[in-house]
Amino acid sequence: MEREETALREDLYSADRKFAEYYNVLEQILGVLIKLVRDLKLQHQHKYDGLQKTWLCKRCETMSAKLRVLEHVLLLETYTKESIPALHKIRKYLLEATEEASIAYNKAVTRLREYQGVDPHFDTIARQYHDIIKKLENMQWTIHQVEMDLKRLPDHANA
Repeated sequence: MEREETALREDLYSADRKFAEYYNVLEQILGVLIKLVRDLKLQHQHKYDGLQKTWLCKRCETMSAKLRVLEHVLLLETYTKESIPALHKIRKYLLEATEEASIAYNKAVTRLREYQGVDPHFDTIARQYHDIIKKLENMQWTIHQVEMDLKRLPDHANA
């Protein structure tokens, strides 16, 4: 019985060693498979990324073309045969108004420079002049009213 026990133990140890060897071989095979899958996946991922990049570039080009079409449609609807002459008139008016405003601005700047260079008593003289002009205008209005009243009087005198 001891022999059988020893033989069984040796068989057990032998089986255990073989199992360990098989296990090591399986681990090596698994490592190789993992490496192959990883390499294959990376290769496919690279191809996938390339395809994705190409698709996104084409999508951007398409969107850009659509935006250009929308821009041209908007321009076409905005600038009709009827609106173009009106827009030319508006532009001409705006250019004239801009030129007039520029001239007025330049005159104001010139007057301001002239004003800054005059005598300090100029303000008083200018106010007095303004007051005199107002009084003259009031007197002219009064004279005009009196003349109107006088024109009505001869009609009553002749009657």
